[in-house]
Amino acid sequence: MTLYLVRHPATPWTGIRYLGRRDLSWSRLGGRRADELVAGFRSRLGPSAIVITSPLRRARVLADRLAAAAGSSIEIDERWLEVDVGRMEGRTFADIEILDPLLAARLAAGDLDVDWPAGEHFADLEARVLAAFDHVKRRPERPALIVTHAGPIAILLRRVQPISAPLRFVGAGDALALEESGDGSWKVRPVGIGSR
Repeated sequence: MTLYLVRHPATPWTGIRYLGRRDLSWSRLGGRRADELVAGFRSRLGPSAIVITSPLRRARVLADRLAAAAGSSIEIDERWLEVDVGRMEGRTFADIEILDPLLAARLAAGDLDVDWPAGEHFADLEARVLAAFDHVKRRPERPALIVTHAGPIAILLRRVQPISAPLRFVGAGDALALEESGDGSWKVRPVGIGSR
């Protein structure tokens, strides 16, 4: 089974402010990346594929375009939503350093296991993402592409890769292929599309 994972294209907040559930559209750069992704996946997907997406606009619009280009179906699954960052929504890292220095230190260290103040707990995020992944794996007869966010992708990469694997964070508009081996292990590789 091969499963494609795509992080939504950049928004005006990408790399500047923490973006959880606020429903922002793409930046101009994000729009150009979406065009590249649609062109690049047109030949990889077909009518038998299913495109699964987070309901947030920055993911859903890309999923709609990918499904239309491939002539395939689309499924909206809330379990692929970005983590709810609670009171940190719209804050910069500098803001978080002032408001919650311990959280800032954990984020700077790359710690995924954080409970966001007035937001989502890590255990809840992990449980919903892994349940969504299990749902996709139960349908191996259909090629699948998932359009989601940095948080769910990081959770999934941690599950399918060895602890020593370097890939934990995926940039906006990046795509990965997850290939399941006969022994149930997964191989993760970047999908080179467009100018990246």
